[in-house]
Amino acid sequence: MKSSWELSRMIRQKHDQRKAEEEAVRVYRGLRRALYAGLMSEKEYDHWFEKLLVVESEKDLAGLRKIRVYLRIIKENSEKDSRRQGNRGTETRKSSRQKARHNEDDRPQKSVRFDRKTYYVPDPPHQQHYQDVEWPQSARSIEYFPLKDQLPPKEKEDAAT
Repeated sequence: MKSSWELSRMIRQKHDQRKAEEEAVRVYRGLRRALYAGLMSEKEYDHWFEKLLVVESEKDLAGLRKIRVYLRIIKENSEKDSRRQGNRGTETRKSSRQKARHNEDDRPQKSVRFDRKTYYVPDPPHQQHYQDVEWPQSARSIEYFPLKDQLPPKEKEDAAT
């Protein structure tokens, strides 16, 4: 005879094992997507794939969560890097909850509308100073990152004459 505590523990273990089997497939897909997207190297992929195999054979739900957290970290870091580089025209529609979660600071984003399209204009960089970007930019300007003139002022005058 087993006590109710032992029975509930066995049921919980079975439930966790089933959940781990389902989750392992999702984590494997996430690893493959990260490799194909260039978020991790093949060596790094092999390392995490071996961990996935061990965790899957043990049906360890906590181990799968650790791998999933790592995948989320590298994905978020890549999104922050792409936002810093200012890839214009590559934004996809996001729900308000996603926008709030991915916004680096809690200030609302500024946006500019042109013919049914919304372009999000970032605040001027505070800590990083880009040499080829002039701030502030006008809202009517379509070119978001105008380059400074590469010629010194003296050569510019010579070129104008």
